[in-house]
Amino acid sequence: PAYAGMTVRVGNDGTLRALTAGRCAPSLLFHRGPVIPAKAGTYPPAAGEGAADGSRELSIVSGGTLARERRGSGRIPRAMKPFRLHEPGAPQEAAALLAQESGAAALYAGGTELLLAMKAGLLAYDALINVKSVAGLDAVSADGGGSVVIGAAATHSVVERDPLVRERLPLLAEVTHSVANVRVRNVGTLAGNLCFAEPHSDPAALLLVYEAELDVQGPSAARRMPVGELQTNSYETSLAPDEMVTAVRIPAFPAGMSGAYAKFGRHHRPTLGVAAAVAVEDGRVAEARLAVGCVSPVARRLPRSESVLRGERVDGLAADAPPVREACRLAAEDAEAVADLHGEADYKEHLTRVFLERTLLRALARNGSNGDA
Repeated sequence: PAYAGMTVRVGNDGTLRALTAGRCAPSLLFHRGPVIPAKAGTYPPAAGEGAADGSRELSIVSGGTLARERRGSGRIPRAMKPFRLHEPGAPQEAAALLAQESGAAALYAGGTELLLAMKAGLLAYDALINVKSVAGLDAVSADGGGSVVIGAAATHSVVERDPLVRERLPLLAEVTHSVANVRVRNVGTLAGNLCFAEPHSDPAALLLVYEAELDVQGPSAARRMPVGELQTNSYETSLAPDEMVTAVRIPAFPAGMSGAYAKFGRHHRPTLGVAAAVAVEDGRVAEARLAVGCVSPVARRLPRSESVLRGERVDGLAADAPPVREACRLAAEDAEAVADLHGEADYKEHLTRVFLERTLLRALARNGSNGDA
């Protein structure tokens, strides 16, 4: 199922020669080109003309089965599989339903990613669990420790416009305004965005520099985890099959810290997203938080680059200054960029160097003005 929507090249003898990304659902594909060597096993050869070596391409649909030979756009028209809809009244009930369905159900909030995948036949579930039915799960509030708590059913638009977010997390409000498009922002949720684990997404890198945490609920117990521990790969998370995120808990930047975020992309999803936050004391960098996303399956902090900047005099951190160049060079290495439909790895490494420098200098320029933003 992890290869659903991709393309196999099958030899005329029926052997699987390579697995490559296809065009049937570009928004759900991350790898391009051969991603695994030819695997053992045989598949029925397709009829008709193939490549010069006698091989031909077929699409993989949900469940890993081979579909008809790709033609034209490669799309496979299909009706969405019927499903049952649960509407729990509490997070514990939702988690219990996940356990009860044993992997055959998915949580549904905004559905902006999930329903597209289901319509394309890349995902199929017997049931959806509508978390919007849980009272209070769409709330935005403050906790006793100075963090803003954003419920799992709160949409991007709610987050962007909420007075508490604008006051304490203005950079989050600024970035949320540019997430996808207005239709997605009006329906999609911040927690859902994180849990779907789409690699080409804005919030993950930004929340890393905020050092956000997630409230997680299981059938019988709750826990809290750093946001950086959630996503493990493209479309994969560390959540247990019967766990759900109930809230995103975001602390405001400490006094003296300012931040900035930048993204770049030629498609409707970003090719690159970089976040920087810098705290200044006595004219020197007391703390630096840097993160990069979208260039690899998982957004990541950049501790080596942060270490280079720590202790440097702010008035010496201009464009092309040695510490800035070194921090950006290390960031490009540590980003672990991979080739995909958005570009080759070396192209993404170049983008990381360029945009991190710009974003870092913007964060420094903002220091002492709006604090967070």
